[in-house]
Parts: sequence; structure tokens; C-alpha cells
Amino acid sequence: MLYGARHATLDWLIVHAVPALNVFRRGYPWTTPLDCLERMGPESWGAKLEQYLRMRGMNFLPKYQQHDALHVLLNYDTTPVDEVRLQAFMVGNGTASLAGRALLRIGMILLPECRAQIRIDRERGASSTAIDWLRIEAEMPNDIAEVRRRWNIDPVDEDG
Repeated sequence: MLYGARHATLDWLIVHAVPALNVFRRGYPWTTPLDCLERMGPESWGAKLEQYLRMRGMNFLPKYQQHDALHVLLNYDTTPVDEVRLQAFMVGNGTASLAGRALLRIGMILLPECRAQIRIDRERGASSTAIDWLRIEAEMPNDIAEVRRRWNIDPVDEDG
């Protein structure tokens, strides 16, 4: 299967699985509206999250606010490859969901050329402090670089 077709298949699975998973996903409490994040200071995790979503024409997906925030903290885009990379980080971090583990396995099957990068992302997660899902919203006003430092999150190249 050509890369484009494999990539499109993974994209289709992600787009169609999220609404189905939302039926079963418990989610974590989140009370901060998206429009309040930009007022948290230019270098805050919250402002960076608001910019990230606005630049992509996205809003919060119910029950996925923490997931969206992790894209920003970990510097992963919303492409199918970066969704798999984020899940590799979470597996290494010991904080992946069952759905995240499944997505990682599917991604490794559909995108074998990404396995070396996925291994690096898993190691990156393993070397970081375990993500406390309930602390993510509370960290939004804090400088994103400071959160990365405290949580021992190594930088990642913009291009992967």
C-alpha cells in the first residue's frame, strides 16, 4: 500500500474513531473556556494552546482538552503521524489509554517507515515525568518552557 493511502487510512481511523470513543470516554474535568486561555500571558501553556487551536481552525473537542493541550506541550501536530507519535510518548510515559495503545499499534503497522521516530518518541516519554492528567488544566497559566522543565520533557525538533 502506498504511503499516501496508508496515511489516509490512519487519518480516516482517527477522524471516525474519536466520535465513537467519545461515547465511552470518561474524560477529565475541564472548566476553562478556550477564549480565556489567550489572556494567560504570551508564554503560558494556555496561550500557546489557544494559538495552536486557532491556527488550525479548531475548537476544544469535548473530553479531549487535555489531549489537545499535550499536543502543544510535546510539540506534536495534529497529523496522523504526529497523533501516533504522541501516543508513543504516552506509552513510554506509562500514561497511555487503551485507545492510544491501539492507535500506536495500528500506526506502527501502517507506517513502518516511522518506527525509528516512534521509538525515539516512546523513549522521550519514558524519560519524562509521568503526566498527571488532572494537573494539566491547572498548569495552563504557567510558562510552557517552565512546565516542560519541571516535567522533564525533552525538546523535539519542529520537523520531527
